[in-house]
Amino acid sequence: AGKGRREAGIIPERLAVGGGWKKMTPRVWRLLAIGCTSVFTVMVAAFFAAPYVVRGGEGQPKEHMVRSPRAGTKKPSSPPPVTSIAEMTRMVEQREAGGSHAASEGGGLEGKMLRRQQERSGRGEVEVYFGGGCFWHMQHAFVQAERKYLGRTDNQLTSVAGYAGARQTGPNGRVCYHNALARDSDYGRLGFAEAVQVAVPEGQMVQFADSFFERFHGGVRHDPQDTGGEYRSVLGLPGGITSRFIADFKVAAERAGMKLEAGTGGEGDTLAAKTVLVYDTAALPFHQAEAAHQFHDDMSAAYGQPYNALRQLALKDGLIHETTCPLDSSLLGSLLSI
Repeated sequence: AGKGRREAGIIPERLAVGGGWKKMTPRVWRLLAIGCTSVFTVMVAAFFAAPYVVRGGEGQPKEHMVRSPRAGTKKPSSPPPVTSIAEMTRMVEQREAGGSHAASEGGGLEGKMLRRQQERSGRGEVEVYFGGGCFWHMQHAFVQAERKYLGRTDNQLTSVAGYAGARQTGPNGRVCYHNALARDSDYGRLGFAEAVQVAVPEGQMVQFADSFFERFHGGVRHDPQDTGGEYRSVLGLPGGITSRFIADFKVAAERAGMKLEAGTGGEGDTLAAKTVLVYDTAALPFHQAEAAHQFHDDMSAAYGQPYNALRQLALKDGLIHETTCPLDSSLLGSLLSI
């Protein structure tokens, strides 16, 4: 067998004769080790960089990619990704002003999201966000509230997990979960808290105020083991602490042994103070979290496959979109989404 490999050129002649493998000098072994290490490093780098190559670099989701007829590769062809409703609306308005008919023809992510916002406004619904610990259990709680108080079916749900309560964002308005690849977009470093946004009918705000404060027990949130500013209690209303809806939340807060305070953004944890920070949704808007975080089981509770399957339905209907964050662009995100 050794002779065959030598004749084929697989084993160098000087190493194949007389037990040459055993006579390799330390220098040769060091060279081999360096070579193997270099190959491994390149493979790891390619693995983590691949999502960005496929998506055309940071800030270019796969929805904004087209195939080049000349080289057969992909290249970016449109604006940065949508990270908030306000930014999405501005993008559509710019396209319409430039003669684009994408929104009116009903195609694309931006068109779907704009139609949803217009439909909510026409029905007298207000986008409100709630935060109190991990957004996994909070999203599940508000999905239940939507079904209980509004009778919404799966494709009518509006609860979306995300980040709120800070002014600074990463490149292109990106806000991402904790990660080592895009630290400039890490929501904790930027001062955001985990939250869930819901479209609430104006006349039924009191039911959702009650649902929110039911998540606290003696003024303590559902998961006090999670500490830090990322888990602080927040409430986003149009107008903030001066919102016309604030009275409903003050009553519910007092009943729960808690208090409301005007927030400015980027605060630390509120656990010990039993306080909910109130933000103006226009000044401190909501940013959708990665698709991999949507309709996810809690750390201490499994909500079942039908609930988890809402993620794909929400992607199809345009309620949520895949982000350019590492968690949506890596094997880890794929495993988390299973």
